[in-house]
Amino acid sequence: MQERAKRQGRPPPHAPCVTPELLRGATEALRLPVVVLQGGAGASILFANTAFGALSGFTPAELEGRALCGLLGRKGDTSLEEGLTLADTGMPGGPAEYCFRRKDGTTFWAALSITSVPGTEGGPGHRVLAMHDITPQHQEVDGLRLLLVEMNHRTQNMFS
Repeated sequence: MQERAKRQGRPPPHAPCVTPELLRGATEALRLPVVVLQGGAGASILFANTAFGALSGFTPAELEGRALCGLLGRKGDTSLEEGLTLADTGMPGGPAEYCFRRKDGTTFWAALSITSVPGTEGGPGHRVLAMHDITPQHQEVDGLRLLLVEMNHRTQNMFS
């Protein structure tokens, strides 16, 4: 669209302005868990929809202002920060699956889709993280891994 405006000698259209209220209204109706982050590096949770609250065990009010990286299942994991930085630059890369910790201490795996949206009047934007719970797939892989170890152990015992 910007190229077309340039060819026609018009100024390019401005990027759409997205307010937190608009984001909150748009994400609350979704059944997909969504978290909206504010700020740059070390971004904190502006809000999370009720679907994410149900998945994580936290109420949306408990999540506001917390660092999303603080909910990661493995301490010291910086891969989410790297993924957020790559999303800001528009570059693909970084892991798309992250392990998070629920309020009760159990973990869940989520595949993330990270989208950066511009803020109001050219200010810092927000990041919208849509999640898909992939915990059952990870549990199945773990079960198959245990089965493979058991089969390997029995085979080694049979030949010794």
